[in-house]
Amino acid sequence: MWQVWGHVQYNREVGTSPNLTSWTLWGWTSLIDTLNYADMTGDWQKNLLSATCAIASIVTWVLCLSKGKFKKPDRFECLTLIACFVAIILWQNFGLVKESNLVLQVDNAISFIPIISGVIRNPSKEKPAAWMLWTVSYILGTLVVWLRFEQWNDLVYPINNAILCLIIGALALRKGRT
Repeated sequence: MWQVWGHVQYNREVGTSPNLTSWTLWGWTSLIDTLNYADMTGDWQKNLLSATCAIASIVTWVLCLSKGKFKKPDRFECLTLIACFVAIILWQNFGLVKESNLVLQVDNAISFIPIISGVIRNPSKEKPAAWMLWTVSYILGTLVVWLRFEQWNDLVYPINNAILCLIIGALALRKGRT
């Protein structure tokens, strides 16, 4: 629920020209991440957050199609795309589901670098509400995984995303002080 509410907030606040390149990558890599995470955990309750995020990210991508424009991918977006393909190859061709999930988490971190640097330069570039809702969502997701603990790999996805969203939310909160 927190994940969905975060996307509702974000979609209400999204600018007039969102970067479709970024949202294309986020939307579709979140779907790949969800399928991989489901394969790795085998637990629908652990995967519910990831699936919700993927669906909401794809909906956001579709909404951005009407007002955004594609921009030439920057080096981080290219790295994200390459990491995603590496993860798919590791997972589908070699059956290395845990390793591919770790690559996808590095991929997530790489994909956040441009937005983090943008919010460092201009805190008003992002509204903190959606990012804080997503942070709460991932913290609660971490608790679900912890309560159903089987392996440490299952914790990497929600913890990674909680930290990344918290960084952006906290940086966006600075706008009143800059």
